[in-house]
Amino acid sequence: MHKIHIIVYSFFFKNMYKKPFKNIIIICILFILSINSSSAWLWIFAETWDFLNISKWNELVTNLNTKLDQTNVVWSANIDVTNSGTGVTISFTWGISSSSIPYITTTALQISNISTSTTFNFDWINFVPTTNVSIPSWPGTIDSTTINSPTNFTIDVTSAATIGTYDVVISNAWILNTLWSGNWNSLIQINPPSVWNDLRLWGDVFTDGNGAWNDIRYRAWMSLTRDSSGMFFSWSNPWSSWVKFESLSWTRWENKTIDWVFTTPTGAMMVGIGSDATNETSTAQYTQAEVQVYFNSETAMWWLYWNNGTIGSAGVQANSINISWCASQVFKWSFSNDGTVWSSTYTLYCLPSSVPWDWDDISNILWSVVMGWTLNPNETNIMPFIIPRIWGAQRFIAVKVE
Repeated sequence: MHKIHIIVYSFFFKNMYKKPFKNIIIICILFILSINSSSAWLWIFAETWDFLNISKWNELVTNLNTKLDQTNVVWSANIDVTNSGTGVTISFTWGISSSSIPYITTTALQISNISTSTTFNFDWINFVPTTNVSIPSWPGTIDSTTINSPTNFTIDVTSAATIGTYDVVISNAWILNTLWSGNWNSLIQINPPSVWNDLRLWGDVFTDGNGAWNDIRYRAWMSLTRDSSGMFFSWSNPWSSWVKFESLSWTRWENKTIDWVFTTPTGAMMVGIGSDATNETSTAQYTQAEVQVYFNSETAMWWLYWNNGTIGSAGVQANSINISWCASQVFKWSFSNDGTVWSSTYTLYCLPSSVPWDWDDISNILWSVVMGWTLNPNETNIMPFIIPRIWGAQRFIAVKVE
């Protein structure tokens, strides 16, 4: 409860010496009336340990505004009073460092699918050892929360069979990040089941290496890295490198479509479909793959390369397009019908952005062609395949086989 003391002084001394008794009665009556109607109130005090939230303070000041001399408002530590025209705004100064308002600095939406275990990663400021993290109305389970540093924390969760968006609330005792407008809103999104494989850091889980048991295999001296923008590989020796997504393999004549999402190539590279029959020591991996689209620079998609039915012997389909005008610099290419000659169509799209809900966008076709000519890929066991060359800014964001 708040103790607000309003002291009103109103004195009238006119002719007091002439009729003292009568004037004393008049003074008393005027004093009583002034309690209800005086516009000359001088002070309003909040005592030590009194507390009103900001909206209640401002409501009080608004109601008393016509009877309050604003220049004489007295406030306590951590409360700031600002005169503004005919109003008074009262707010907190948060002078106690241990009670600073927490703030999530990560703005990227954290995404997962229903009935999936995921680690969400957030950066923040104003951490204290007693900080609490919560996801209001979360329908799944929060398995653990880890404070990695004063500027970073992770939440391990298992989502329920429910789609939706969720807030993240962090609290330093009774001080919440919700005091910052919008800082907590819709930071987690749970999507329906997806056949896309998210290659970004915190995306789908893959094992990788040169061993035969790995989901993603690559040449022995290569390495794989994932960050928030996608996946990339070391090694740039011309056309010796190879990457196979073996856990996503399928059998030719299943008539599946494979889609890749990636950013602008840093330099020359190829991406497409390979097989389990390649010579992994070859220095011309484009003759080993089933079908590859060749980007010869960061501005151009150049030709299509295949083996011609005999692994190690290349075929070429000469087509090219300038890709530099795609504003987002995020592309999707799609091979239909297993990448089989004369029955498969190759289509290159410019996507609106790199976020997952744009991966299925097909509104902006840059180029499309039916595969043919001297190309004749015909291996049975096929899979997503990359020939990376330049270790730079380019990222592979997602891949889908369906």
